[in-house]
Amino acid sequence: MSPVRRAEYGVTAGCGVLVLGVLSALVGLYGYQQVDPWRSQLGPWPIPTTPPAPIISSLPDPPRLGEPIALPSALTSINASGPVVTPDQAGGIVRAWWPVHEQALAGNNMVATDQLESGAFQQFTDGQTLDLVGRQLQWRTLRQLIDLRLFVPRQNSYPADFLGIMETTPYANDQSQPPGTKVVEFVVFQRAGPSDSWKAALETDAYLAHWPPSAFPTVAAGSPYETTSQGPYAVAPLDLPAALASYWTAAYQSGTPPTGSPFASASFVNLSGQAIYQNRIAWEKRTGLVSDVTYSVDAADPVFQFSVNGSYDAVCFTVRMLSATKRAGGGTLHQDTERQNYGGRLPPGQYRALISYGEHQICTYVPPAGDGSPLVVDHVSGGDYREVAG
Repeated sequence: MSPVRRAEYGVTAGCGVLVLGVLSALVGLYGYQQVDPWRSQLGPWPIPTTPPAPIISSLPDPPRLGEPIALPSALTSINASGPVVTPDQAGGIVRAWWPVHEQALAGNNMVATDQLESGAFQQFTDGQTLDLVGRQLQWRTLRQLIDLRLFVPRQNSYPADFLGIMETTPYANDQSQPPGTKVVEFVVFQRAGPSDSWKAALETDAYLAHWPPSAFPTVAAGSPYETTSQGPYAVAPLDLPAALASYWTAAYQSGTPPTGSPFASASFVNLSGQAIYQNRIAWEKRTGLVSDVTYSVDAADPVFQFSVNGSYDAVCFTVRMLSATKRAGGGTLHQDTERQNYGGRLPPGQYRALISYGEHQICTYVPPAGDGSPLVVDHVSGGDYREVAG
């Protein structure tokens, strides 16, 4: 059965790291922090100035940089019978994908990363590339795949997917962490059909104090494959994306979660509702700008679910963001020629307002029904990937 399960309790997932019976110890035990490259090195956006100039009211479609690459055979080969991917093959897929993906990132080759990624992950990577190129930053350098853990369900048909938990290092010029800090990346690989190739569909990452993570597949005796999710759960996994979108929208606007939200009592490693609200207030005070953000769910974005640590499941999904930014007292927004004020994707000039499209990719741990433990929102990655004139 495909792990993209559209059943009562879930679709398919992947990300895991915690002994789920001790939820409150999560951050201290694993030392996770969100990996927010180059932004952490540059500091907060400068307060923009507004010299007179014509107002830009429309923008061209963003370019696609780079050239296509020849895909490794591990990403395209198929099995004549039996499971569409075995645990050994999944390991070969990740090890083949990693170096070509790192090379494409370091070379700002959007065409190549589009061959290796799909969905929201692809959109965000393209946005990161255009930001770096626009600001003439050479941030991404080649990193080695140090170690790997796999969650591979037994699947006899497509679409199919599995989770890779990879240990690597920070980028060479990332000085935000102590020497010896590792980076852990959680990547869900998906293949739509035999004529398609294996691609990374969802990714979250974090700085890591210790390896390996305490996450392991729940497998049947004598089988290398992850067992099927059982349920019932405290919250139906398919309900989580819309519930988190509603929670974040209400928290951004008022600092108060919606009544009855399962995320009101959740444990967040980063990006809690209170943090979103406080960051918004501080940013508006510092910049003199105002921004309205709405979080939503795109039905085309898959939900991934894996059994981890017995009856607990990790559920990973995407929440979309739409924001509108303008000056609080009226006036225009000035993008400087070095593209530092509003990021590398936005051409220099004057704007009445900016509309930004973004996303967060999230992994949430869901306890079984009756357990009494809260949801744990482990990793939240992502951000804006495109701006248009408002």
